[in-house]
Amino acid sequence: MVMIFISMDMVYFFELIHDKKVVGFATYIITQPSAMTLTDTYVLPEFESKNLLLKSFLVLMQSGANISILKPTRDLVEFLIENNFAAKLTDSIVTSAISFDMLGEDIIGDFNLKAVPSTNLYDLNLCSPIFLYNISTPGVCEIFYLDVLASDDKKYNCSEFRNSVNIDEYFNDIKKSFLENSDEFNQKLIDLKNSLPKSHLDYDEIIGNGDELSDYFEGIVEDGIVDRKTAFGIRNQLKKEYENGEVTDESLALRVTFLLNENENMANIENFNDVNMQFDSFCPYCHGHVSSSNQYCLN
Repeated sequence: MVMIFISMDMVYFFELIHDKKVVGFATYIITQPSAMTLTDTYVLPEFESKNLLLKSFLVLMQSGANISILKPTRDLVEFLIENNFAAKLTDSIVTSAISFDMLGEDIIGDFNLKAVPSTNLYDLNLCSPIFLYNISTPGVCEIFYLDVLASDDKKYNCSEFRNSVNIDEYFNDIKKSFLENSDEFNQKLIDLKNSLPKSHLDYDEIIGNGDELSDYFEGIVEDGIVDRKTAFGIRNQLKKEYENGEVTDESLALRVTFLLNENENMANIENFNDVNMQFDSFCPYCHGHVSSSNQYCLN
């Protein structure tokens, strides 16, 4: 599996490749150096069993990225459950270690919040992320959700379900469930996040303390991704950014990826990912950027 990492301003495009053929893609919006939001993805049906999307997630996580998903489909949420990124709290409510972003214009309900919410919850019946706001207040039950996606409606008849229930009563049942099981539900989310591998790459391993290149950068040079002069330039820039507080240990590896991508001699990210794997680099689960769209952090 090879993935071409193409920068288009703040949008990153992955070609998902199998046996030297492009069989799908995934696009991400970069909100911060360590925060990436999946906006679109597609894999040809005959290659869905190859887990290429999962591998693309792991590439980014192993580079230190904090991933979220914009308006996920139900199939994508089922994919998260199958791969232990998410789990069911009830028959229909899912909690996910990967958060879901919502756009204001798509939100159903009396939406008057200053910031567009991000949530770790999804309702399989509604085929939508749900955002619980102020539900601990007696007599208040504000739950925001999204317009149904056409693909979900065609496959799961979400609109039919929405039209068949009293939505206020349905949300009151959800509120009751969360209030009665808050400790259990919160612990489930914590367990999901704890199950994600932690990053072990730090300043010493990536940048090093001496004048020579670290083993990390030596591996990048040996794999032909950049020449030695370029590697020194990237190492020095990264060192300066780190000392200025512009990048942290958790996002160092991802920042290297971006700097390599800016270089015209960059080959492909598969080789770079092999270098990361040599050092057991994994995603942090509680150090990711909380964007302005987030109302709170559940880490």
